[in-house]
Amino acid sequence: MIVSKYLNNLFQYIYYLTYQFSRPFIKWFLHRTTGLCELQRIVYGTTLGYDRTVQVEKSIKLSRSKVLRKIDGELSKTASMGRLITDDGRLKIELALEAICYDKKMKPEIHHRFVPSLRVSVVQIYAYRNLLFEIESLRAISYDSENDDHERRLSELWRNLVPDQELKKRIGKHWTQIGFQGEDPATDFRGMGLLGLENLLYFSSRYGDEARKVLLHSQHPKFGYPFACVGINLTSLAYKMTMDGRLKKHFYNACPDFIYIKDFHKAYCAIFQWFDKFWMDSKPRDIMEFRHYFEKFIESLVEKLEKEPDFILKLSAIETL
Repeated sequence: MIVSKYLNNLFQYIYYLTYQFSRPFIKWFLHRTTGLCELQRIVYGTTLGYDRTVQVEKSIKLSRSKVLRKIDGELSKTASMGRLITDDGRLKIELALEAICYDKKMKPEIHHRFVPSLRVSVVQIYAYRNLLFEIESLRAISYDSENDDHERRLSELWRNLVPDQELKKRIGKHWTQIGFQGEDPATDFRGMGLLGLENLLYFSSRYGDEARKVLLHSQHPKFGYPFACVGINLTSLAYKMTMDGRLKKHFYNACPDFIYIKDFHKAYCAIFQWFDKFWMDSKPRDIMEFRHYFEKFIESLVEKLEKEPDFILKLSAIETL
């Protein structure tokens, strides 16, 4: 097993070196024979979505052009500070597209499809990096019971999920009704901070009927599970898969424009609904099997991401994300 892994890594390294050595010649040859630069060949030869954007992303990353490297550095810096979706960030994208055309000696009036098509991929690449900043910023904020806004949002979560029961006191066993571990839900947000609360709140407010249906499933006498705690676990899953890039396929296929924090919340809602169906269909013996089935759920999600080129997380019966 160790030898096989070593050989696999060795072959990958040899392939990488060979590709790096031959890439400039391949690009030159294709440019001479087609009259198109690499970015043009990608844009014209692939369909809108994940496939096109990852190829554009790779082309920019491996480019030896000083212009493209400067563009990548500037847009990456802007996105890493969460400023891409500002007016200044949008202007930088337009200037970057102009600079690419100038660097590649292309006239937009002749190659009229190129700029609009490339814009989509460029926006997606750096908007995704901007999203990483936004979700990490929320995750890093700890729930503070002394913060009136935090407390207000927690109360709103209760009202959304249990609209027919008044929240009479802040601390109490009533919180276990919606799946928190104890009398003070603030303690359950430690791992995911405000991101966990914002996910649950978005699901319960934007898709109230569906969230309450999932809550009802979670209260099943045999197959029940702690709704809020599982929801926070799913926040952790969505967070990790976004940070490590595994959810790029969803966002690049689903968002042909800027990717906002609401798009992350929507993806979370779809994951929650999907997990609920997976759990109920699995008919576990009890909650003690949670870890086993949670891991199987992750495997099924990863498998779909790997096998389906047009994969998009969908919230069934409500909308296509």
